[in-house]
Amino acid sequence: MLMSKYDYAGYFNRIREIERLVVPAQEINWLEQYAKPEKSVDVVLYLGCNVLMTAHLAREVVRVFEALGVSFAAVGGPQFCCGIVHYGHGDRGASTRLTQATVAKFESFGAKEVVMWCPSCNKHFDDVILRELQPNFTITHATAYLAARADRLPFRHEVHRTVALHSHCGRQQQEADAAAGRTLLEAIPGLRVTGLVEDAELDYHCSNVIIEKIGLERFHAIRHRLAEDAAAQGADSIATLYHSCHREWSDMREPALDLRSYISLVSESLGISEIDRYQQYRRSRDVDVTVGAGREAWHSHGLTEEQARALARKHFLKSRYETKGSVDSG
Repeated sequence: MLMSKYDYAGYFNRIREIERLVVPAQEINWLEQYAKPEKSVDVVLYLGCNVLMTAHLAREVVRVFEALGVSFAAVGGPQFCCGIVHYGHGDRGASTRLTQATVAKFESFGAKEVVMWCPSCNKHFDDVILRELQPNFTITHATAYLAARADRLPFRHEVHRTVALHSHCGRQQQEADAAAGRTLLEAIPGLRVTGLVEDAELDYHCSNVIIEKIGLERFHAIRHRLAEDAAAQGADSIATLYHSCHREWSDMREPALDLRSYISLVSESLGISEIDRYQQYRRSRDVDVTVGAGREAWHSHGLTEEQARALARKHFLKSRYETKGSVDSG
């Protein structure tokens, strides 16, 4: 069967290029290149691919797991692709091969549980992988895993914020993620949750696929209304559940609410917060800001300043919807 004409190389290159602007190589605390494990672990923390564009979130969730004292291995990046991108473009053979390879890698760690970070990976495992491959592990979303262990988290600081949780509805998994996310946020000392802000039209997460389906103007209108709902609830911050939502909300300026991922709020209370370079770049849309703030990151990956400027112009100067081949699944 012929492969579709979708630009898979462009898709995965975009992830890698943005990763090089947002996280120094020495700060990558997850496995991107598979190697046969030397020992078994209890849990595999599966980050997916697209989170690497908001790499501070990947660093934070790994550090939260470290704070829990869990026996785990964190993996992420294109080498651990779940296959949903190829599946969605009709390339089922390629998708199956990717899926089988990734499942085999997970099973090699000996873990009986895989904790899912990415909502798209979670959906693909639920809809396809668990049914077709019947792997030797169960899956749990990160929100549920952490909420069940909130009393074990060594919170150190009060987080004086009033937060509305941006969640998704209409699917059982998303509603479970929202409930678990709220439970986890309510465990943070000093933090108050006002409620949820969600719209069924946004389906299971705010991704390019959903946004291109409903149109950018419609997405912005929904996003603005949800932000106004959050402000009306008395919130000073919006917490996102998914990295895809964090990306797509990161350039919002009105109303003037802080945007933080739920895992960043947990990390703040634990004293292990990371810099959100992605949001900084999206809000500035300024090549000089991106190159200056990201110097340690791009330099550590061996880029020249000229190369870094080219990537900053490509990914942060224009709207990402003006860039061909930018459709993300997660």
